[in-house]
Amino acid sequence: YQRRVRVLIELANDSREYLSVESMVKNTLNIKQLKIERIQNKWLWPRYFQTREFLIQKLKENNLRLTNSDNNFANERWLFHGPKDNQPMKIYNDETGFDIRFSNQGMWGTGCYFAVNASYSHAYAHTKSNSGYQMFLCLVSVGDSIELASDKTLRLPPIKNQNSNERFDSVTGKTGGSEIIIIYENCRAYPFYLLTYQI
Repeated sequence: YQRRVRVLIELANDSREYLSVESMVKNTLNIKQLKIERIQNKWLWPRYFQTREFLIQKLKENNLRLTNSDNNFANERWLFHGPKDNQPMKIYNDETGFDIRFSNQGMWGTGCYFAVNASYSHAYAHTKSNSGYQMFLCLVSVGDSIELASDKTLRLPPIKNQNSNERFDSVTGKTGGSEIIIIYENCRAYPFYLLTYQI
């Protein structure tokens, strides 16, 4: 069992881990039932970890401290993502996870969109045949983000200044009552929990 590359582990609803995730969801979304499964993908996690470590090194070399924590130099955040028409299994079973190549153009161009509020991601939740919904709670290495107005032409974060080719790591926007984070490269987000719920 432990040798399987991808495993879903359902959390007991009285565990501290379950209650912590439930609290994040119910902060903005009123739900009736919630099943939480931790995703363990032994291919995808090392790729995410490596990408996060690269980002940490880059930020440290530029003396950019984005949070007060020494353990969160990459500005890693818990964010929600609704996979809409995509089967969640296609994301958490994949070695790439959230694949930019399949992203549609949104308010901030072609990227992967994540929300602070579960209520926002619910609008993009995958609908199950039994009328339930599914979305992800993800770990996202946000890095040095820039807040921008909507710009559908974006395919990368903008360059920081004209004297270098260095770009911001992500883009932040606000819409639908939520802060939105957009990333434009693969393996910068890990689908940590699969949330199955009813309204």
